[in-house]
Amino acid sequence: MVIAPIVNLKIFVQVFQAKTLRGHDMRKLFTFIVFILLVFSILILPFSVIGNSVGNLNQFPYPITLIFSDGNNLLIGTESGLFISNDEGRSFVQKNSGLSDTHITGIVRSGDKYFIGTSEGGLYAGNVKDQKWISFSNKVNCPTISSVSSKDNMIFVTSLCTGFHVSFDYGSTWLDINSGLPTQKTTSFIRTESGRNFLGTEDSGLYYSESLDEKTVWQNLLPEYSVTSLSYFMGSLFVGTSSGLFKGNVGIKFQKMDFIGGEPYIAGIIYNNDRLFVAIQNFGVFVTLDGINFYDVLQGQVLFPRSLYLENSSRKLYIGDNNGNLSLIDLSLPLLVCRTKIDLGVVNEGNKLSGSFSIVNIGYGALNGTIFAPAFIKLNKTNFINTSSINFIVDTAELSPDNYTVPIKISSNIGAQNIYISFKVLEVTEIKITLTIDSKDAYVNGEKILLDAPPFIDKQSSRTLVPLRFISQAFGAEVEWDEKLRKVTIKKASTKNNPAILIELWPGNKTAKVNLKSVELDAAPVIIPPGRTMVPLRFISESFGSSVSWDGINRRITIIYKR
Repeated sequence: MVIAPIVNLKIFVQVFQAKTLRGHDMRKLFTFIVFILLVFSILILPFSVIGNSVGNLNQFPYPITLIFSDGNNLLIGTESGLFISNDEGRSFVQKNSGLSDTHITGIVRSGDKYFIGTSEGGLYAGNVKDQKWISFSNKVNCPTISSVSSKDNMIFVTSLCTGFHVSFDYGSTWLDINSGLPTQKTTSFIRTESGRNFLGTEDSGLYYSESLDEKTVWQNLLPEYSVTSLSYFMGSLFVGTSSGLFKGNVGIKFQKMDFIGGEPYIAGIIYNNDRLFVAIQNFGVFVTLDGINFYDVLQGQVLFPRSLYLENSSRKLYIGDNNGNLSLIDLSLPLLVCRTKIDLGVVNEGNKLSGSFSIVNIGYGALNGTIFAPAFIKLNKTNFINTSSINFIVDTAELSPDNYTVPIKISSNIGAQNIYISFKVLEVTEIKITLTIDSKDAYVNGEKILLDAPPFIDKQSSRTLVPLRFISQAFGAEVEWDEKLRKVTIKKASTKNNPAILIELWPGNKTAKVNLKSVELDAAPVIIPPGRTMVPLRFISESFGSSVSWDGINRRITIIYKR
């Protein structure tokens, strides 16, 4: 969920007060006139509010493909025209004169000129005051431009028919640099502050070089993928593709950032020094402050983003979508992002569940507030400033067996928000857990649970490793992680059949402690994505006094624990 102060702009139709209209017919006539003005003048109504964080700055009749601002002019490229505003997007004029094709694919400013890429008309250049755009087809001989970018006095153009082009003199002369590429279909380019160059292609993946000259030979980094966009953030290259987002670098293996699952189409990536925004088609816009954790900025308010632009000086984030909506988020204000739902799964009556959530300020304004929870939910902190991580424990000692959905309430200086915690309290005397090697499907007393990480057989020790937190919490134990000491602590109160238990272990260390006594493990615990600690099955089952059976044919584990 996103909470932010609403930005208000005056809508010109508000100057017409109801008292100036005479009857129903006049109101109908006024509505018709406004509609005609909208369609034919493209002086689009500025800013109606979507939710309470995203302002709809304008509505265009075509999908928005590009957004660019130089601080004075805001340029919007669409599939059928280029629009320019000099009043921060309140009104736009269409400027297509000289363009043989109006499907805009690139916009950048270098020196005193704008360079415009098109889908079928090639590259153009000019100034907003010029009568028409001048074709550069005699210098960049490809009608299908896929991107245009610049750095210092250099201009970079990717195309789908003649590869990669660069100018070192504001567009006067151009050099084709395609040696080492198996394709001419280039899609995106970025040059880092250190001078390292990365080039995306439509059908052959990602390439890089340490130089840009006649001797440059591109080397492949990430094969096969269709690259859509590139950004460099916090020492890593982020690669948007038609099947997901990847993170890596030269000499560092690229890993897929699987924060929404599947193979989503990455429509665009934009960044500044401390924030990276990713537009994902059919999902929305996500942000990361650390290059690891991603948060949904829009919560479904813009489902089909096509383009992003981040204006660093004013800290405004522009979003264009496939429906022609131009939206704006003012990042100079505080902007709260947090999860709205947390499912903790099942717990036996009388036992405890632990969980956590983050309150993240993706804006630059000051954020502070207070957190409230029901009495049976214990928070490790109740006040927050800007970004905070909150741990909590649900104690079911006073709860009857049932399904529960309860709110944790966040009250801040910019509004209020609830996080709904769901869990199920079971009335059982025996806990039966069924796991299958290399499968994320697990069962607790017959109820199916989807694991983050499946059990597996460690090749070095030939021991079966199982997810520690899942097993422990199913038994009714609390699990705590100490980041500083890199230690996992499991605590469980005594029951009529079992004494209290305290387990301490360290990932990578074969020595653990059970009730303060050292125990040697068959294999060291390990942490695997997405941050799950895996431990030897024999150790965890014996520590809790449970029994284990193995079905070798189906590679299935059954653990039975009596309360």
